[in-house]
Amino acid sequence: MTHGLVVRPALPDDLSALLAVHRAAFPTAEEADLVAALLADPQAAPLESYVATVDGTVAAHVLLTHALVESSPHLPARLLAPLAVVPQRQGQGLGTAVTVAALDAARAHGVVLVLVLGHPGYYPRFGFRPLLPDGPTPPYPVAPEHADAWQTLELHPGAVEVPQGPLRLAPPLLAPTLWLP
Repeated sequence: MTHGLVVRPALPDDLSALLAVHRAAFPTAEEADLVAALLADPQAAPLESYVATVDGTVAAHVLLTHALVESSPHLPARLLAPLAVVPQRQGQGLGTAVTVAALDAARAHGVVLVLVLGHPGYYPRFGFRPLLPDGPTPPYPVAPEHADAWQTLELHPGAVEVPQGPLRLAPPLLAPTLWLP
């Protein structure tokens, strides 16, 4: 693990630094704009927002936002999106560290299910597994060649049956460009 690493909940004063992480990690500002919109949107709450700092500088961020499966409206669920690490710190465990911290916080808050549309080679390390054709459906169809990217993690395995049906998310997460290749 990186020396000088601290993983903690994001604070309001971290906003500009964590947005800078997303701008550095992605080719466009779309993810940074998404994070800013989600943090400002009451429909995204409750949420878990975690940063990793290295020697006091924010170097990674992850956000889990409220998700509602229409068939199970009382099931505590979250969507993991997005996760970012500044390029010079990628491969050093920071993405894993913030993701584990956010998932642990979600578990402690009684969240049962976390969903992600993410790299099928990365997220299984946390216990995520492909969800299609069963389970909650994202706002837009996932192309068959990307079906294994729509994944779920049961934070309390066996506590409930993974529900099926449409997923409702905060409005900033409904942009087609976030879901379609």
